[in-house]
Amino acid sequence: MKRTNFALLILAIGLFGYVVLVDRFGVSSGEIEERKDRLVPALVRERLVSIAIERGEERYSLARGERDADGNLRFTVTTPVQVAADSERVDEALGTIEWADAVRTLDGASASDRPRYGLDHPRLRLRFAVGDRTVTVAFGKDDPTGAGVFVEADGRFFVVTAETRDAFDHPVEFFRVRRLADVPSDVTELRIVSGESEIRAQRGSGGFRLRAPYDVTASEGRVNVVLSTLRTLEAVRFVSERPGDLARYGLATPRLTVEAGTVSDPDAVKLILGGACDTESPSSYARVGEGPIVCVDGSDLEPLFVGAGAYRELRASATEPGGVTGIDLSDGRATLSVTDHDGTFRFTMGETSGDADGESFEEWVEGLRNSRATATRPVDASFAPQTTLTVHRTGTRTDDVVRFEVRAGEVLGRRGDDALLLVFPRTLAERLEVTTAHVRSRALLHEDPSSLGATTIVRPEGSETLGLVDGDMAVIAPVAVAAETARVAELGARLAGLEAVRFVSDRPLPAHGLDRPRYVVRFRFGTAGEHSLAIGASVDGDDAYARLDGTSPVFVVVGATVELLATPFASRQELSTESLYLDGITVRRGATTVALRRDGSHLVGAGGPIDDAITNRVMSAVADLRATSIAGYGSPAAATGLARPVAEIRIRRASEAGAPAEMVFSVGSTIGEDDSRQTYLRRSDRNLVYLVSTDALEPLLGLVD
Repeated sequence: MKRTNFALLILAIGLFGYVVLVDRFGVSSGEIEERKDRLVPALVRERLVSIAIERGEERYSLARGERDADGNLRFTVTTPVQVAADSERVDEALGTIEWADAVRTLDGASASDRPRYGLDHPRLRLRFAVGDRTVTVAFGKDDPTGAGVFVEADGRFFVVTAETRDAFDHPVEFFRVRRLADVPSDVTELRIVSGESEIRAQRGSGGFRLRAPYDVTASEGRVNVVLSTLRTLEAVRFVSERPGDLARYGLATPRLTVEAGTVSDPDAVKLILGGACDTESPSSYARVGEGPIVCVDGSDLEPLFVGAGAYRELRASATEPGGVTGIDLSDGRATLSVTDHDGTFRFTMGETSGDADGESFEEWVEGLRNSRATATRPVDASFAPQTTLTVHRTGTRTDDVVRFEVRAGEVLGRRGDDALLLVFPRTLAERLEVTTAHVRSRALLHEDPSSLGATTIVRPEGSETLGLVDGDMAVIAPVAVAAETARVAELGARLAGLEAVRFVSDRPLPAHGLDRPRYVVRFRFGTAGEHSLAIGASVDGDDAYARLDGTSPVFVVVGATVELLATPFASRQELSTESLYLDGITVRRGATTVALRRDGSHLVGAGGPIDDAITNRVMSAVADLRATSIAGYGSPAAATGLARPVAEIRIRRASEAGAPAEMVFSVGSTIGEDDSRQTYLRRSDRNLVYLVSTDALEPLLGLVD
């Protein structure tokens, strides 16, 4: 090799070595130039080796490690103990110092000024080992002007914000990892011991199973709550690194022990809880494995202090959302099977098959999942299951199989070979009926609400028919009267988009109350055929069982629809007369009659004009008179008191008001109490009975008091 080439090779190697050394141990001039306006230009996080912190008498050190899988820097506490650091907190504090700006540069200040700035004995001193050099930053007194605090950084003096100092002005506990346990994801055994009692659960192919204090399926949710509590449990204070006397903390005989293990490491986690810590808020001494004694917040421990009963699986279906690949429901006579075909659920029942409605199927599964036993009892010879629910689960988990017996007032269930029977409310029986109703679309009709035509509502007290009159829906039977526009529009919308809350059964049962329905609605939209909606017994509060056209499965209709049908649709707005059109009023009660006539803006009686305040009250009452509801059509019932009215009110109207020229109201009895009192009222030319607020009638009836 020529001498020149050899020399160039040596030079290249030297340059490469220099670059490597700078990259690993030094800070380049370019990096410092980039940060020349920062508080500490030489502080480059990528070159950081360690940080030494001095806070008064406290001394501790942090060391930088490698980056984690997500690219985040990792740190450890190296003195006075060697433990993992909360790397996120360290990195955040480090970033505050690295990119800090000076509020003011103290030009001309020197080492002799340190006492003046409180830097001869600084409140906080940081020593950053960066590459092959050490950068020192010391924080002193507060600046009297309130701008911040005095700081000396690498021999230069500044004023910086208090936030810059506060980034590292913490005890070592602040930067320690406070999380106590590293709980594996594949825990196979959980044991909780409190005094003489023991709760023990083991994971099998079907999930966790209780082995003590009884042998039944365990609640996955409860077990996961305990494991989650272990994973998130944090120290609020570190008490002792190497305790010699556990009894001092109540840990020699712990009040609670929680152990979690795996197949490969049966003793993976052991948490013991002792006596109360000396803190303001309730807390307990705790220790995980051979770790330090710490204090943990009492509220964080609450999920661990529950009785064994909470660990029993009480749901009718114990499979979580997304974990179901299919369901079989069989009663010995028929079987409904729902299976997942490439993301689409299909059902079969006998010779019937098709796509399951996703929303209905999910609601059914969710209803089973939300059905919880209210009690348990030992299995006995009287248990005679009629229906078997098999939930096929994702992965390698075995099926969740529960057999049920429906009794008069309850439903009993036994999961697998559990030794306990689950006692459910009788309402669960609906979800256990073998019917395709569980997988049908809940949408029953898709019509144009504005095309609602002739509609008849049959109620126990009689029927009411709505029809088009001059283009508007009106009551045409049993009387001809205007209809309540908003309520008729709501009826049209509800019928046009009729939807089941859920399906119940392929055929009506006596409990559904559909053999003698409360209401029957016969209706049509446009030129389409007539539909018939029957509404039976109440269920789930205000909802009710229903059936469409006598052929649909029994379903549950929402309570708002039931309430809408309960009262007549006659208009409640036909009692008022605008003040402008009031010509006079006569009120008779018993032997007393008061007659008033309109004279300009006043009402005039036999003795002359009446008081302006009374005039205004009377006119407002006449103009604002509205019915709160329609009590019924036809002859009034005896309870209304209208057979022998307590009063009569006659309203004389100007010709501009239109017909009638006079409205005659009979006033009946009053029902209710206090502000909710209502009074029966009948208009002489309307064959129906109204209910009006009693307070609304007071200004009129007060004329004869």
